Amino acid sequence: MPGPRGRPGGDLRAAAMLGVLWCWLTGAVEVRVPEEPVVALVGSDATLGCSFQPLPGALAQLSLIWQLTDTKQLVHSFAAGHDQGSSLANRTALFLGRLAQGDASLLLRGVRVADEGGFTCFVSLQGTGGDGGDFASAALSLQVAAPYTKPSMTLEPSKDLRPGDTVTITCTSHRGYPAAEVTWRDGRGVLLTANVSTSQTASAQGLFHVHSELQVVLGGGDSYSCLVHNRVLGQDAHGSVTVTGQPGAFPPEALWVTVGLSVCLVALLLALAVLCWRKVRQSCEEEERAGAEDAEAERESDGSKTALRPLKPEDSAEDRADQEDQELA
Repeated sequence: MPGPRGRPGGDLRAAAMLGVLWCWLTGAVEVRVPEEPVVALVGSDATLGCSFQPLPGALAQLSLIWQLTDTKQLVHSFAAGHDQGSSLANRTALFLGRLAQGDASLLLRGVRVADEGGFTCFVSLQGTGGDGGDFASAALSLQVAAPYTKPSMTLEPSKDLRPGDTVTITCTSHRGYPAAEVTWRDGRGVLLTANVSTSQTASAQGLFHVHSELQVVLGGGDSYSCLVHNRVLGQDAHGSVTVTGQPGAFPPEALWVTVGLSVCLVALLLALAVLCWRKVRQSCEEEERAGAEDAEAERESDGSKTALRPLKPEDSAEDRADQEDQELA
């Protein structure tokens, strides 16, 4: 991602002019840089390798320039036996103790996304005795990367799910670089491409935020996974979720039907209770009436026995005459 990388200071103008003059030179100096891109993590330090075949005691005749390949902007330089400094906010440095051994590598501190791109290493060995010396250059590529965070998985809706519902599964991952490759798979490992939408937005620092959605029709219990792949680092950030419906959940209509049936059942039980109470009361009243009738029958039976009891026979006339004679005497 292109971006500003600082401005050359006034003390480096002489070195820049020297770099322009070098373009007219040809020579036999061999400069070697990595063929593969140098991969650096955002925020870390990176070493951009550059080496050449040194000449004994020729450090004072060495001139070295690092510049951006595309814009030709000066990055760092060394000339006349002295370090000329950095133009990238003092984020670069040379390994001065290794220059005599032919190590012209550049240290880049606190790598940023804007640093990604090509860097060119120019090396010149000024000759003695008035000759122009040897000059050569080589370019390398810096690839910036940042790992993505573990994806966060969410569901919408997330409650009262039933088989047959349409559910949106969201996968989000942050602060990665470069742009990610997002893939969805089901629980059987089948790649899902339908009903998938993915967007990636870059922050002010150039790091990407990934937002991917998958729409599915809910079954009994299904698993889905989201894979966020960083092609530069060869790393995968993986997230998964299992979506389970609730077959026993009542829809609103069934809930009202259940409430109605419950009310009817309660009413039926109350009616049965009232009916039983009446039956018991009627049975008690019948028993009471039967008892009263039995008592009345007993009383009537006692009365009839008294009426039928035989009367005591009256005394005869002779007995009465004897009694009267006894009284006169």
